[in-house]
Amino acid sequence: VNVLTDGEMERLLGLAKRYGVPLIIDNAYGLPFPGAVFTEATPLWDEQVILTLSLSKLGLPGTRTGMVVASPRTAAAVAAMTSVTGLANSNAGQQLVLPLLRSGELLAMSREVIRPFYEGRAAAAREWLAESFAGKPAWSGGILLALAMIGWLMSLGITRVPAASPDKPLRLNFLGDLWREFKWMRTDRDLWRANLGNTGFFFIAVLLQMNLVLYAEQVMHIKPMENSALQVALALGMAAGSLLAGKLSGDHVEYGLIPLGAFLMAAMGFALGMADISKSAFTVCLTLLGIGGGMFIVPLAAVLQHRPPADRKGSVQGAASWLSWVGISAAALLQKELNIRLGWTPGDIFWFCGACAAIGGVYVTMSRPTALPALIKRWTHGRLNGNHG
Repeated sequence: VNVLTDGEMERLLGLAKRYGVPLIIDNAYGLPFPGAVFTEATPLWDEQVILTLSLSKLGLPGTRTGMVVASPRTAAAVAAMTSVTGLANSNAGQQLVLPLLRSGELLAMSREVIRPFYEGRAAAAREWLAESFAGKPAWSGGILLALAMIGWLMSLGITRVPAASPDKPLRLNFLGDLWREFKWMRTDRDLWRANLGNTGFFFIAVLLQMNLVLYAEQVMHIKPMENSALQVALALGMAAGSLLAGKLSGDHVEYGLIPLGAFLMAAMGFALGMADISKSAFTVCLTLLGIGGGMFIVPLAAVLQHRPPADRKGSVQGAASWLSWVGISAAALLQKELNIRLGWTPGDIFWFCGACAAIGGVYVTMSRPTALPALIKRWTHGRLNGNHG
């Protein structure tokens, strides 16, 4: 997917304004929808812009141009044009998407379903390449070197933009800034616990993913391509769990989903470590574990994003990202210790991941004893109301 940088988009917009022509953006993969890009980008809007959004990535391939975002005058002209050029054009796709657009679920689906799906496909492609180039390091190294050189040459054309805050002093002691941020976050119990939960989630997720590769090779004796299918099952489970969490949360942060997701991860972690588990059962348990992970992380991410005041959101996100990498690094180090030094089997490590998730679930249940019962009460109350309606 070709992704233009924010600077390049601003430059194109400037040229369009200078010459008085519209800037038409064919947004097949980018932001805000369908969001199937894996780099940082900012949605661009201006009266000079005509933004076309495709519904094909939502599973409606026949509805190529699902939405057109433009100034009222341009939108009216486009509507008049399509009424003539597309007399037999179906509007079923637009009608299906309209309630999702009004409720905000469309953007949630971009983050929680569409992007993970394409990431899973990318992972499958990587596994296929790994299998195809096995034993051919010269070929694979040469291709990677060529791609790196092409990327470097292309980067020379990137528009140079001024610094966002040139007057801000450079602080070499970034650990001091982190420490001050941690001290501030500790004054907010929910925010600090969300940071710890986020770190623990990435610790378990990375340890489990690394262990999954070993399990596929040492226990299941499957090829890398089949291993990628297991990774896809886990990714799809995460997407489904995230979507479910968003649905159950509604317009608030649903803390009751955190222990529910933790206990589901724990149960599936113990199931994955069972001896003689079939490949089909393993795949199902892996998908369910991903669902539990999505239910666990979505409320935590919501707290990290919405709870800090506006002037600290960026610094809180930076500190949370740093802590998540602490969890990732700890998982990488521990994997080696458990597998090589202590001689743990991949099944033992799955059990360890399950135990960590269970401890997290117990802790959240004890610290917020009313969260899970309140979730169950709201859900059952809503169903009863729906049945009576």
